[in-house]
Amino acid sequence: LTLPEEERRSSDAFTEEGVAEQFLLDAGRSDFVVDGEAFNFVAELEELGLSVEEDSTRVEQLLRDFEGRLVVALVQSLASGSELLRQAISRTMSQSGMANVERACGGPQVVVSGGEQSLRYELSAV
Repeated sequence: LTLPEEERRSSDAFTEEGVAEQFLLDAGRSDFVVDGEAFNFVAELEELGLSVEEDSTRVEQLLRDFEGRLVVALVQSLASGSELLRQAISRTMSQSGMANVERACGGPQVVVSGGEQSLRYELSAV
């Protein structure tokens, strides 16, 4: 994250708050808990009885609101840290970030087929 842009292996982009754009792109299909507060957009839609197919404009607005609430919670949780910390944490709390972590761990690569898989990101200040 601290390398000059031309030396980086990825072209990660970040918001003004220092939050990874990939984190925001994944937010609507991921499950988060930030300092004990749950954020799950799919569950919120189900609670409202809305579907992407039937209510796309409303769902898009709700998603932007959801992303905003999630960013506020993330920034508040990491308030005592630097922008670099927010970049690193938010990047890791995305699907591509988790793929990087998995790749960095030298264990065997396993492909799961069928069934259900759940990934929950949890962030707690200590």
